Parts: sequence; structure tokens; C-alpha cells
Amino acid sequence: MRWFSALLGVAVGATPAWAATHTVHFRNFDFVPSDLPIAVGDTVIFSNDGGSHTVTGTGAEPFCGNGLIASSCSVTFNNMGTFNYVCLPHEDIGMRGVIRVLSGETSPLTVVIHGMGRVTPDLNGQALLVGNSYTVTAIPASGFFFDKWTGGVASDTARLTFTMQSNLVLEANFVDALQPTVAITSPPANARLSTNTVTLRGTARDNGDVVTVEYRIETATSTNAYQMATGTTNWSAVLSDLAPGAYRFRVRAEDTGGNRSAEVTRSVQILAPLTVTVTGDGMIGGGFAGTTYRQAGLRLRIPAVPKPGSLFSNWTGSIVSTTNPLVFVIRTNTVLQANFVLNPFLSLKGSFEGLFRVPEAQGGVRHDNSGFVAFTLTDRGKYSGRLQLAGKRLPFSGQFSLDGTAANTVKRPGTNELSMTLMLDLNNGSEHAMGLVSNSLAGWSAELDADHAHVYTVTDASPYQGKYTLLLEAATDLGNSYGTATVNAKGKLMFRGSLADGTPATQNTTVSKFGDWPLYVSLYGGRGSIISGVTVSTNPAPATSLAGEVYWTKPPLPTAKYYPAGFIHELDLEGSIYQPPGTNKVLQMDAGMIRFDGGGLSGTFTNEVRLGPNNKMTNLTTNQPLLVTVALPTGLFNGTVTVTNQGVRQKLTFKGALLQRQDMGAGFFLGPNQSGAVLLEPEP
Repeated sequence: MRWFSALLGVAVGATPAWAATHTVHFRNFDFVPSDLPIAVGDTVIFSNDGGSHTVTGTGAEPFCGNGLIASSCSVTFNNMGTFNYVCLPHEDIGMRGVIRVLSGETSPLTVVIHGMGRVTPDLNGQALLVGNSYTVTAIPASGFFFDKWTGGVASDTARLTFTMQSNLVLEANFVDALQPTVAITSPPANARLSTNTVTLRGTARDNGDVVTVEYRIETATSTNAYQMATGTTNWSAVLSDLAPGAYRFRVRAEDTGGNRSAEVTRSVQILAPLTVTVTGDGMIGGGFAGTTYRQAGLRLRIPAVPKPGSLFSNWTGSIVSTTNPLVFVIRTNTVLQANFVLNPFLSLKGSFEGLFRVPEAQGGVRHDNSGFVAFTLTDRGKYSGRLQLAGKRLPFSGQFSLDGTAANTVKRPGTNELSMTLMLDLNNGSEHAMGLVSNSLAGWSAELDADHAHVYTVTDASPYQGKYTLLLEAATDLGNSYGTATVNAKGKLMFRGSLADGTPATQNTTVSKFGDWPLYVSLYGGRGSIISGVTVSTNPAPATSLAGEVYWTKPPLPTAKYYPAGFIHELDLEGSIYQPPGTNKVLQMDAGMIRFDGGGLSGTFTNEVRLGPNNKMTNLTTNQPLLVTVALPTGLFNGTVTVTNQGVRQKLTFKGALLQRQDMGAGFFLGPNQSGAVLLEPEP
């Protein structure tokens, strides 16, 4: 503490023991401070910080004289008063100062600066006169603003006038006004990365200090909390175990003033590894072979391409499927294997024809539950074809699996669908297909059998090649239907027949390599049919060449002349290979009989005949005129006979077919409303 000299009894002009030292700096062309209050006995050091200056008094106090101050000079003031001084070389530009020597107590002033700025004049550490008033101004540095004065004096005003107190502390608070900036330098924007670990790097800048850098990870479905990065001005963060997908990294920085930067983002794609391998003889198309990296969420289409002689089987690995190309949306690490096998369809490529029939145990064959099937098979296992059922052609198509199985629904316009299963015999060389055709609504299921049209060559013709004649057995009030069948070298069969109600029947189909003929003819505008699985045999005579069981359905037709009520018959079919006789006899018989029965006749009428060497048939029953003509190229015959039926002479026209192996013939004639049977056989 320092007291007025009068109170201490110290003579004015003496230098007290508690005298203080002050400093005035030469800065550019100013004395700093230019107005300095001191106490009696204090010493002022004038310090030249640079330049040519004097400290020359303008009154009784000489200060440092008129000479230039090289470094510094000091003056002790032992008398109260106001003492002005100038720098002689720079007085004209205002380089002046004043020392005010006061008598009283002084105390050092402490000025504390928080943040970035300065206080002018700089009185920090100066001994100021207690009770005297002083004025200071807080000036913020660039990027900061003055907030307030705290400490011994509180104020929100930058220019502060205060009364000096003992050991006074003033605190000037400056607040950072600028946000820090932050940048992401790695990885590049929109980078497509093939690793699940990403090192996020960047920089942060501020006019003060950056105290934290934070980041967070954002996806389309989630966002985590901000986490602290390592470092500030140069920062980094290691992000691991990232699942494939789209990511956005968001980063922000904060400085010592609590200012937070604008957020910056960086979007990247973590790609999903896709590994595609093959087994068997094939390859992967589209650039997918091996290991590649793909954007998660994309729809991929991967084709498996078999080499000649092979077929694609299935995909295994992350996805199990038989679809080719494989189409899927990749989400994560995916491993696929395309499996190829030897093509089982090569030998079966071509057409199949057959029948589907309901077994007797389930109600038997009917027109509306049994029919004809035909389809074409490609060497890739694709098929397309038709069912012929109840007068309708019902198309279908599909793909066989590699085990030779397939399933279909067969649409029927205006009614319910049929279900169909197919199975190829891939291993036994039978060239056979089997399956089921079912109608769940009607409650029937028909067994399907179809055969491949065997491929014959010039040197390997069909063993069934030739001409055939055939007969259907007679039934009550129904004659014998008949027909011819011709099989060419390629196994193609052409059937031409005449049914015993006068209806023609024709079919073109194929005989399988095992002699199966799927006989099916749609009749009466699709309302009726004949159907039979006919066996064609190459066994030598006297074995039957053709044999089968025919289901003949005729619907009720009120306007029909013959059988308007309709019928369903199950009739045996029998046939023989036919060899045009040339100079030989068409049949072995010499004497024979022709019998006529049914067809409205009152009984059975018989004519005795003789077959001559020239294949002319002579009537030996003179009261029943008979004329018979044999078409030697085909084995068919026709003729007329006149009989006395119930006292009335009646001429009948008849026709039929000869069976050479059976040494007989049969046919029908049409009566008033039904047909009768004609039978030619050797005389007993």
C-alpha cells in the first residue's frame, strides 16, 4: 500500500521506498500509454521499440532531453503535477504524451483475456492509483466478438470506465464468432468399394481451436448416433463390418467457442461380392464368371450357358433354383454354382403321340374322359402340344425337368382346367412318355401313354412298313366296320375306314418303334369318337397283325337316319398285313360262304361262292343273285345281293375288307335304320 506523503510525514520531493516503475513504449509514432498517471516517487522507463525518437519535456521537467533515445531512458518523478512531453522529430504528427504525478495509494491492475482479442490501453500489470478512474476498451480479434467484462467489474460494454481498486482484476471475454469448417478427403465421393472396412479421413479448420470432430453412419433404414473421430485438424475414423449397400457418412466439427460447423456428407457404395462357378460342361454369361463386385439392391440376371451336348441343371449355393437365367436382387455376399449335366433330351427330340384313357376300375373309357395327346419335344426339354378331348383341341406347353418330369394345367375355355403330369423314360431306351390327365371337378383321372416318333433312316426303315386291312367285330344290330392302314418307311401311318353306321373315319399318325398305334378319330362334329390302343405286330402268319379294343361312342342325334338314340360299344379290332396278290389268289379259300344278318332282315341269308384263280368270286346260290368285286390293291370288297325278306325281294349293297392271314372277310350293309353284318369265310 502506498499512502499520501503528508500522512506518512515524508517530505515532498523525497523518493519513497515503495516507489513503482512504469513503462512507456515508443510504437510507431505513439507513446503507449500516452497518458500515464503515477504516484510521487515512481519511475517511468521510456522504451524505444524502434525508430528515431526523443522524450523532451515541454515544461519544467526536462524528461530525457533533446537527444535521440537509442534504447531507453528513465525518469523519476518526485513532485506532483502534470508533465507534458513530445518527440521533437514527430511532434507535428501528434507524437505527444503526459505524465500525471499524483499523491496517493497505487495497486497493480490485472487484465485477463479470454478468447482472442486485446484491451487498449494495455494497463495489465500497471500500478494504478486507487480511487482514480480509468477507461479501457476491449477489441476482439478477427472472427471473434466481445461478450462481456467479468472479474472485479461486470459490464456488457466493450468500452469500460472503472474506478481503480486494490488488486483489481478485469476479465475481457471474447467469443469465437466463426464456425469451424470440416472436409472429407477420403474415400472419394460416390466411391464403389469392394471392402467392408472404410477409413474416413478429412480436415477441420477454425480461427481458434477445433476441439472435436464427430461422424455418424446413415443408411436407407437406419442412422446411428454421432461418434468421435480421431484427431481434429487432421482427423480419421475406421468403419468396419459394413454390410453391402449404400452409405452416407455425415461429419461435423466443433471449436472452443462451442461453434459447430456445417455438416458435410460423403456417399459411397459398399459392393457385394458375387462368386459364380460351374460344374459340368457350360459357362456363365454376362460377365458374371468368377468373383465380381455388385451394387447391393440391384436386380441381376445371370445366364448359365450349356455347351453342346449339355444342359443347365440348377443353381446351388446361396440360392437354390432351376430357373435360367437366374434373376435376383443381390443383398449381401453371394456364392452361386451353375450345374450342367449331359443332355438327356437329345435322343428324344421330336414328336410324341399317344392316348389318355380312364382305367376300367375307375369307370372306363368315355368320350368325355379319354382322348388323344400329341406334343413336340425340343433338345432343351421344352415341349408344346395338344390334347384332343370331347371334340376340342386343348393346347399346352412347358418344360421338362432334367429328371424327365413335367406338370401342366390345360385350359378349357368355358369350363374348368385339366391338370396333366408327364414323365419321359430317359434311361431305358423305350422312347416312351407316360403321365396322368385329371379333371378334379368331374372326378376322373386318365392314364396317359405316348411314344416318340422314332427316327428311321434309309438303311433302317420301320419294321411295320406295309399295307394292312382291319375289321371291327359286329355287335347286336350293328355290322362290321372296316378299314385300311398304310405304314411308310418312316413309321407314318395313314388310316382310312368306314364305320358300320356309314360314317367315314380317317387318321394320320405314327407307329412307335415297339408297334403302338394310338387310334383316335373324332366323329359326329366332335360329339363322338373311336379310340383304341392298337398293337401292330411283325409276327409271322398265322399271327394277327393288328389287334386292339375299340371304344366307339355315338351321341344321340335325333335327325340321324341310323341309330338316332346313339350308343357306346366296346369292340375288338383285328387286322392283317395285306399283300396285293398279283397273279396269286387274294385269299386261300376256294369254296366259301357269304352270310348276311341283321340290318332289318328277318333272318340270316347265306350265299355259297367260289373264289377262282383269277380272284373272281362266283355265286353258287342262284336264287339270291350276288355280285362281289375285290379291289386287289387295297384288299377291300363291295357288292350287291338280292334276297327275299319276309316275302319281299330286297337288294342289299354291302362293303368290307379281306383279312389275308385269317382267310376271311367281313363288312356291313345298311338297312332301313341300322346296319347288318356281312361275313365271308371258307366253307366248312
